Amino acid sequence: MGVLQKKFGSRVQQLRKAAGLTQEQLGRRTGMDGKVVGEIERGERNPTLETIERIMKGLGVQPYEPFMFSFHDSRLSGKTDEDVLLNLVRHTDATAKPFVIELVATALRWAQQKKR
Repeated sequence: MGVLQKKFGSRVQQLRKAAGLTQEQLGRRTGMDGKVVGEIERGERNPTLETIERIMKGLGVQPYEPFMFSFHDSRLSGKTDEDVLLNLVRHTDATAKPFVIELVATALRWAQQKKR
């Protein structure tokens, strides 16, 4: 199990709890079994992009939010957002790198729009 998979799952759990949902409730919202939600949260299951999209919609969050664990961790260590983004891209598995790059680009566009 990869670090990204484990951190993603932990972040999904944080978002679910913040929304006041149980794993079963999120499962019903996403059309998944609550046990599958638990496996994702524990980093035991590698969700597909379709599953990630269903989770985001079920939680009512923006596309970047399940991946915000890196920003939170970096602020605790004093790293800048740019350092974290570069580190994320550099240390991503080659097969996932295009997805991560698109995710980072989307997050940056969103941040620029929010500043306006």
